[in-house]
Amino acid sequence: MEKGFIECVINISEGRDAHKLASIASIFDDADNVTLAHKDIGYDANRTVFTLLGETDNIFKVLEEVIAYAKCAFNIKNHQGTHPRIGVLDVIPFIPIRNISKEDLEKRVRLFCSKIGLDHDLPILYYGSLSTKANQKTLHQLRKKSLAQTLGKTLVSDCGPQIPHPELGASCVTVRDFMLAYNINLKTQDLVTSKALAQHLLELRRANQSPRDLSQVKFLAWHVEEYGCCQISTNVYDIEAITMLELYEIVEEEAKAYDIELSGSELIGMAPWYGITRDSQNRNDVLEKLKLNSVRPFRKEEQVIDYFLEGMGL
Repeated sequence: MEKGFIECVINISEGRDAHKLASIASIFDDADNVTLAHKDIGYDANRTVFTLLGETDNIFKVLEEVIAYAKCAFNIKNHQGTHPRIGVLDVIPFIPIRNISKEDLEKRVRLFCSKIGLDHDLPILYYGSLSTKANQKTLHQLRKKSLAQTLGKTLVSDCGPQIPHPELGASCVTVRDFMLAYNINLKTQDLVTSKALAQHLLELRRANQSPRDLSQVKFLAWHVEEYGCCQISTNVYDIEAITMLELYEIVEEEAKAYDIELSGSELIGMAPWYGITRDSQNRNDVLEKLKLNSVRPFRKEEQVIDYFLEGMGL
């Protein structure tokens, strides 16, 4: 029987210490049957997204090595950055790719989390499809208040202790389909107006008044000093409902009412072509419209997951 092949997109609350990031990358590079497909570093967010592809058991094994390293190298209490977080190994989603169902992967992930929660005294909070608690379904709910104030009270860890780990904090874990982390650049540094635009987009989503389904899109406005602009930061949880191109065009149209133009966009991590555009004949034209090179280099061979899967015969 062929072994299950999965993606793991581990979000680490560190985007400034090059030595620590290189040490983590070397752990991934040295792992058997695991490919570090992409690394996305955000200085202002102080966050790095590592995209791993590999067999399920091997992904679990290398994550344990990273946890062991992080316990010695990090302290979440010293973290400063614009991105919300509750821990060093902040968010760890697992995505089934080949030869494993979402249901089977969920069972495997629950067993893995029980082990690391116990072995490393690390609180694990399930979200999304793994969570059975109504108040712990989304990352926003998990990050609403200080972890020290909520864990063991209004928030309950699913594995591990009911107090934060002194260095690592806690980790949020789920099993999901492909998700897009996609930021749209606004040609302004006015955060107040940018937040008003983000709120308007949220209201369109609630009222279902958009030409495309925004129900599975999260919106947040922030200012990125290193880019010299504000962004509408989005997470797209259903790429069947909306593509990056369609989302860009919606934000572009709605921004006109705020006298804001767009200046390109930024893909964090990787995406399948299907999540970028349905137009397979004009993909390069779509990439040009989205201006994915506007604030940092974009290389489709490295960030479009289809190329990796083809190279691996998947």
